[in-house]
Parts: sequence; C-alpha cells; structure tokens
Amino acid sequence: MKKFLFLLIFSSISTYAQEIEGYVYDAEGRVSRVRIHNLSQDLFEVSNPYGYFRVEAAVGDTVHFSYVAYDLYELIVQKQDLEKKIVVELKFSTLDEVKITGYRSRNTAVEDLDDELASQIQKDIKKHPNYYRTSKGNIGNIIQSVVDLFKRDQTLEPADPEPEFISVEDFEVLFLRDDFFDEEFLSQELGIPKENHKLFYEFLALQQLEYYYLEKLNKLDLIEKLYNYSEKYMDWWNSTKSKNN
Repeated sequence: MKKFLFLLIFSSISTYAQEIEGYVYDAEGRVSRVRIHNLSQDLFEVSNPYGYFRVEAAVGDTVHFSYVAYDLYELIVQKQDLEKKIVVELKFSTLDEVKITGYRSRNTAVEDLDDELASQIQKDIKKHPNYYRTSKGNIGNIIQSVVDLFKRDQTLEPADPEPEFISVEDFEVLFLRDDFFDEEFLSQELGIPKENHKLFYEFLALQQLEYYYLEKLNKLDLIEKLYNYSEKYMDWWNSTKSKNN
C-alpha cells in the first residue's frame, strides 16, 4: 500500500513538473512580451526580453502564442516538445486591416486646418509685430536662425550604432531552428561532444561575433568562424581536462 501511494505521489509530481521551454522568433529576430496561454491548464506566461519562455504543459495540451500584429500560433504539445527546447516562429498578421489604438485622430478638413493656421499667425502678428517687420535686422535674424538650425541638425545626426553581437541565446536558437546548423553538425562536423554544446555556445558568445553573421548571405563566413572556434574550444577543453587529471 505504501509503495502504491509513493508511486502515485511521484507520478503526480512528475506530471505537474512537466513543461515546455524555448524561444519565440519572427522574421527579424527574437520577440519579447509574447503572451503564452496554456488553454488546457489555464496557465499564462510571457516571453522575456530575450524571447525565452517556459510554461507548464503536458502531452496533448493546447498552447497559444499571441501578440499584437502577429497571427495566432497554436501548439499541440507532443512528447518531444517536453524533452528539448523548441522554437516558435510567429508570422506578421495577414489581416487586411490593422487597428491602431492609443491616440485619437482629428476629423478636420485640410481647408479648415489652413484657416486655423492663418488665424493663429494673425494673432501672433498682433502680439509680436516686430518679428514680422521687414528690416535688415530681421533678415539677419532669419539667416542666423537658418544657420543655427543647420548646425543643430548636424549635431542631431545619429552616431554610428553600437555593434550587436551574437548571444548565447542566439546560438542556441540557431542550432535549434536551422536545417544546416544542428546538433549533428556540432557533434560530427565540429567535433563538439553533445554534453558540451551549451558550454560551446557560451564560448562562442565570448568571441563577440557580430550579428550580421546570422544573415543568409554570410552563411559561409559563419561556417568558417565556427570551424576555427571549435578547434580553439577543443584545445582549451582538452588542456583543461589534462590539468584536472
């Protein structure tokens, strides 16, 4: 009887502890603040700033991923989804009409706006007639204002953006979702033992590879980088093992 109760409790805990985890992506990269709703268990989660999510689930559960401007993504949880991280790829909404809220537009004709602007100018002339008088001084002020505006525009020019580097999460997603870069490529082509895959992602992130290497046009360059860094990683790993032994 005690054994039966123990097995019952253990199986209940195991079932309760089941969960799915992974990353939410779109065509441009990871997506944060995606609402994840496990309809079967009525559980809610939200993807973090890195697009990572984790939610309790069991085989057969229906899980919805939703966010503004994206089509609803529905996942029916399979056994393999509980065994390793998954990648959910959202697609931009295909609806013909997208409603934007957050501000109220003015239903005013263009002619009315012109009249309103003219009225405001007339009022301003009465208050500050010296600003609108034709004189050398005012022309000089206007020229100076144009020069100042030009200088101000130059100072407001955006500086070169800081380079964005591929993170640990980016590498993990790459080897989860790509048809070429997968676990087999890691283990057989690069010679990275399976138990070292995550550590290798961290090693790669420390090399500060710029984000453009993830673009399709730079695939060959990325392959070359991965081969080079895999050799360095294995040299480091083997030397670390020999020191510990």
